[in-house]
Amino acid sequence: MSSSTIKELTLQVKQQGYSILPGWKGEPLEYTSSNREKVGKNKVDDLYQRTISVLKLNHYDECDLTLLIPAIISERPEELAEIDRDGRYVIDGQNKEVIFYNATSGQENTDNAPTMHEMVLKHKYDPNLTLTENYEKVLKAEARLFEHLNTLRKKLTKLDELRAEVCQGDELATDIEDTMITLNLVSDRFGSKESNAKEVRSFSQFYYCLTGDFKDEDGVGTSKTTKLLKSGYNLWSAIYPKEEKVHGTAFRAICLIDRFTNEALSNGLQEKFRNWCKEELSKQYSPVKLVKGFGTFESPRWTLHRVIEKYNDMMSNMVGSGAPTIGPKKLVAAAELNKVFVHPDEDEWQRINKRAE
Repeated sequence: MSSSTIKELTLQVKQQGYSILPGWKGEPLEYTSSNREKVGKNKVDDLYQRTISVLKLNHYDECDLTLLIPAIISERPEELAEIDRDGRYVIDGQNKEVIFYNATSGQENTDNAPTMHEMVLKHKYDPNLTLTENYEKVLKAEARLFEHLNTLRKKLTKLDELRAEVCQGDELATDIEDTMITLNLVSDRFGSKESNAKEVRSFSQFYYCLTGDFKDEDGVGTSKTTKLLKSGYNLWSAIYPKEEKVHGTAFRAICLIDRFTNEALSNGLQEKFRNWCKEELSKQYSPVKLVKGFGTFESPRWTLHRVIEKYNDMMSNMVGSGAPTIGPKKLVAAAELNKVFVHPDEDEWQRINKRAE
């Protein structure tokens, strides 16, 4: 494990192209701590604020003071009382303030009653402007801060969430990290720490592979799932040995192709199809081209049947009559073993079944 100081990180990003010159503008927000009564008087402006969500409030569960980061408050000039636009307005954190207000009910006058942390944007009344102009100036500043807080603030990626969950001992996140270590894969520093670890692209699709494609195999981290993933990764490495990165969507497809080969085929046909994949698939498709047009969760099934069709065409062209193809009866039999092998297009699957009769 390693860490960097802010000074070190600043030097790193400057070397990578961070070019903003030193200097600043605006006034810093002021810190305050408000009791329940004061929080209860805070207002929410419907002009730019989102509707409060009961679903989200219930998701937060009981008020946890450790997680109750400061709300952002706009403190408007007293002069705006003339048009009933004065007071303290919540710019960011209305959910947090409702949770706090509800949690501290009946605790207002107790010695250990908690307070709500707030960061306050204070406005000065400009006598050179009209009352309406002052209000419009305040409203513009509030809306600007609201927009920046909710659009420029980076949303946590799945990898950010997994890193945090591993530190908290989350079982699924830990199993995913262990699987990536086993396969010697890494994505944005999550997974293997080996210098020769391959980087995973399209991590969300790789995540689906671990948590969705194998959900019926006792889940991520089990010996059965790990064995299937290892087998799929070995086939990937045999097909694309020169690829420096692992394309998450294509990897999902290769894992399904590997399962189809192992579970649905046998004897000579199994060997011929596997060898064809190893020798020909990379000539026909790059990882990106392999899954082109298939960006949904069902991408692996679409890709599997694309590959089977290509294999059948090439075998028929090379061998002619009696070619070792994967016909409709074999596809229907495969689907009876595992529904994951069913063609994702219902109409096409019906035609396959009709030809198999």
